[in-house]
Amino acid sequence: VAAIACLAHGLKKHNELVRCAVAHAGNDHRLGAQEAPPAIISLYPGTGFEAHVDGIIAGGELLGYKAEKKLQSTGCKASMAVEANVEDRNRTAPFPFCGNRFEFRAVGSSQNCSFPVMICNTVMAAGMAHLAGLIEGGKSLRDAVAGVYKETDALRQLMGRLPASLAHEAGYLCDTVKPKMDEVSAHVDRAEGLMQRELYPYHTYEALIYSHHH
Repeated sequence: VAAIACLAHGLKKHNELVRCAVAHAGNDHRLGAQEAPPAIISLYPGTGFEAHVDGIIAGGELLGYKAEKKLQSTGCKASMAVEANVEDRNRTAPFPFCGNRFEFRAVGSSQNCSFPVMICNTVMAAGMAHLAGLIEGGKSLRDAVAGVYKETDALRQLMGRLPASLAHEAGYLCDTVKPKMDEVSAHVDRAEGLMQRELYPYHTYEALIYSHHH
């Protein structure tokens, strides 16, 4: 529990460093676009462990969490349920918990993993140094770990307090405005291919792409 707190704190404080460790042309085309995981570096310990962390922040004990097995339906009446881990194996998170370990899934297939591993170890060490500082400052292990989790949980709590109007606006822009923009863009693209260049009133894609070279 304490080690995961260190990892979470390190990722929160040095998120951009971890992202840069896997940033290259081919991988940036993959992350969050053509393939999972997304380009936003996040830690996913599973819903059950997240509930345990909420309990720690609220004053609960560090120990007591146990990821027990569960029966998972296959969705087929002709087959019986199978035993599965209680935590989701979330392959769409850059840092998911996979049974007995965390995996950093954002490394490119052709990339040497030594540099990302070095960055992850450094980030973990930074989190451990922060936790050690709290303990050396007089806090108990439980209170220090709870404090680290509380710091890393601040952003999630902030997002949860976003005004409903903002969430409604985001949904409207995504579900209504963006499809209309795509529709307008399709008509403009078609017009660009039909009109003479000197009569076309807008910048062409070619001009937008190459204008900075002039």
